[in-house]
This record gives sequence, structure tokens and C-alpha cells, in this order.
Amino acid sequence: MTIEPAAPARSARRGARGSAAPAAASGSITAIEARPRDPAARVIHVGDAVVAELLASHAAELDLRVGRRWTPALARRVEAFATALAARRDAMAILGRSAMSSGRLRARLLRRGHPDEIAQGAISELVAHGWLNDAVYARTIAAEAIRRGSISRAALVARLRRREIDEELAERVASEAIRDAAGGAGGGETRGHELESCRRAAEKLVRRGASAAGDARHAARRVASALARRGFDPDIIAAVLRSSSDEP
Repeated sequence: MTIEPAAPARSARRGARGSAAPAAASGSITAIEARPRDPAARVIHVGDAVVAELLASHAAELDLRVGRRWTPALARRVEAFATALAARRDAMAILGRSAMSSGRLRARLLRRGHPDEIAQGAISELVAHGWLNDAVYARTIAAEAIRRGSISRAALVARLRRREIDEELAERVASEAIRDAAGGAGGGETRGHELESCRRAAEKLVRRGASAAGDARHAARRVASALARRGFDPDIIAAVLRSSSDEP
């Protein structure tokens, strides 16, 4: 698609959240301008007026080009695509403040009033251009959780799911993170890491007074319940409690 520099022009009326809504104009497209601060956007000029602003991919899909007649029917088609640029800009602004998953970003865009199809389209474009990557985000969250201390695989999956990471991806990333923390070894070493994580968690609970009152049996039950709420498997908890009871 030909992109021609445009002379300073009057702004079109503004559409949703800052995108230029198609203006009433007559004539032909005289210039298609790329925005320096947003290379993915295209500004459409008819004469000395800016009549629309939309994504470059949508301009190409609509076959917008210099010399094409600007008609009310074309303006209506452009307007349907112009909302996608507004959603993209909102998405970029949200990501600029905080990294997040595509699921959480979609929820934010819906709360801002963008239709689901438009929000999903903006997310797909950001994924395609590398601005949004759920796998990288999930691995960052998992690595930080393990760095901070003891955590079970189940608790790690739950943490990722709360951030609206896809279930399959959350399961895979949690398994990889636990395996890496165990030195990249197989199932036996991974179980060893879970045991060690559970043991450290149990020690913290004891220091915080989870077993301070009552007899040993009741104290063990309180610790076991607390460990279960953190996502540790029952057999892991039992092994840790047995080991603790065997210590002098």
C-alpha cells in the first residue's frame, strides 16, 4: 500500500479512546500517513482533512489507497475497523503499566467497554508482534515464586491460574519450574524438591506457632492442614511429618 507524507491537516472528530472516527467528507483519498509514534497506525486524508485512523493491516484489508473514492459506505466500513486501533492503544497502555497474561488483559479491555471480538483481535496482534507472551510471563512468575521460598507444584499452578494463565500452560510451566529447581533431574529428584519445599514450609509454620498449643497429635494436624492448603500432596506432607517426628 502506498504511504505518502501528508501536509498538516485538520483533525477528524475523535472516536473511542483516542482513535480518529471516520469523518464526513467527499472526494478521494489524498494521502495515507504513518504515525511516527505508532508505526502500526495509518492516518487517512481526504483533501486537507483527516478522515480516519486505523491499523495498517486493516487499511490494507480495506484496500485503502491514494486516489480511491471516499464514500459514506467506505466510511462505515472504516469505522468498524477504527475501533480496533482504540483497543490496541488501550492494551499497550495497560501493558506499559504492568506485565500480565493475555487472559487478564482481555478482561481489562472488556471492562473498558471494548467488544470481545475487538479485544481478542488486539490481543492477537500484540501476540503476533511479540508484545504479549503468556509463556514468558508465566515462567517469570514461576521463577520468582520459587526464588521466594517453598512452594508446591499445585500451589504454583494455582498462582498462575489466578493470573489467568491457560490451564495447560500453567501445568507445563509449573512442572518445568519445579524440575529446574531440582537441577533438571527426573521424577525422583523432583519429588525430592517437593519434599524439601514442604519441609521448609513446615518449619516456618512451627516457628510461627502453628503447633504451639495442644498435644503433638493436634499440632501435627494443624501443620498438615496448613500444608495441604498450600497445595502439597498428602503423601509428601505425611513423609515430612514422619521425618519430623523421628528427629530427636
